[in-house]
Amino acid sequence: MNIHAEKILNISLKLIICLIIVIIIYHFYPILVEARAGGGGSTGGSSSSSDSEMSLGKFLMALILLPFMMIKNMISNWKENLVYTDVDNLEKWEYKVLFLNIQSAWTSNDMKDVQDRMDPTLYEDYQQKLLEYQRVNKRNILTDIQIEKVKVSKASRNKNLKEILFEGTIVDYFEVNGELPHGEIKPVTFKDIWIIERINNKLIVRDIQNL
Repeated sequence: MNIHAEKILNISLKLIICLIIVIIIYHFYPILVEARAGGGGSTGGSSSSSDSEMSLGKFLMALILLPFMMIKNMISNWKENLVYTDVDNLEKWEYKVLFLNIQSAWTSNDMKDVQDRMDPTLYEDYQQKLLEYQRVNKRNILTDIQIEKVKVSKASRNKNLKEILFEGTIVDYFEVNGELPHGEIKPVTFKDIWIIERINNKLIVRDIQNL
């Protein structure tokens, strides 16, 4: 085999390995695309029998992926510290209360209790999603919310319109026809960016991005 062919073979093998890693990461760490409040139903899922069959495979795969995930988290934290900074305790408490109230309204399947705290367009968007859930007898349950981090972007720190980062854990699942999902329901981590404006000492949520 000549040198040129060996190079092509090596490159091909590296590409295949990278593709396998991407597929594995996608399979075991899926991206949630539904609203969280809205929520994503991210903790209710597979049956206990399939979980037990896959537990060893998942454990081994987690060991393989651990270095990649650690590097990813280090880069993520570094970027976060560049963009965001801490807020004072009183302001942090206000943001936490607002966050919890909106999640509670979402779980109750009606955003009317927090309508005065939401941008009209955002409110209508969420109400329409909840109406669709009601139509198919579906409810997104959000419980055991632990907000571990509240930060503000450095660029918006001294403005009335601020970009706020929320991080923590949450139990997030769907009830369908009043029935709980199969399998164990566990907390998962969440990261949201909320655009919040203070008007006459009142906080209004302009936008919510689930990361």
